[in-house]
Amino acid sequence: MKKTRHNARLFNLYKKDNHCYWCGRITVLIGKRMPNQATLDHVKQEDSWAPGKLTRYRVPRVLACYKCNHERSKKGL
Repeated sequence: MKKTRHNARLFNLYKKDNHCYWCGRITVLIGKRMPNQATLDHVKQEDSWAPGKLTRYRVPRVLACYKCNHERSKKGL
């Protein structure tokens, strides 16, 4: 059940805008560990939020390419 919710959130973000939140790269839903594969990234409050992309009342998840998501996780962001 949890994976289904994850996939639904990913797909809904992808439908709104298929670009990576961090670098602007066009993402794809298919494939595994491709640099431009669409992934869900959790945004911490310390992160700088682009105006209009997030509100404080929504769950802070954004669409990110695999490359950006992986690099941010290595840095501990």
